Amino acid sequence: MSEKVRAADLIEEAIKELQLTLRDAEKADAGNVSAGVRTRKRMQEVITRLKDVRKVISDVKNALKAEKGE
Repeated sequence: MSEKVRAADLIEEAIKELQLTLRDAEKADAGNVSAGVRTRKRMQEVITRLKDVRKVISDVKNALKAEKGE
């Protein structure tokens, strides 16, 4: 049985990821190249997660439109 993905859960995960990345971002600002690489990688992961949020929201909107149309 598949569990329904919630947009709020995805957003909370993205926020946690951003909070964890803050320390590396500060190190990158100070010139640490490795921390910059880690920060960029995590930012790409956050972008992917936020795109998933957009998809979930669109799916909900489309499902509601379909229900109204019936």
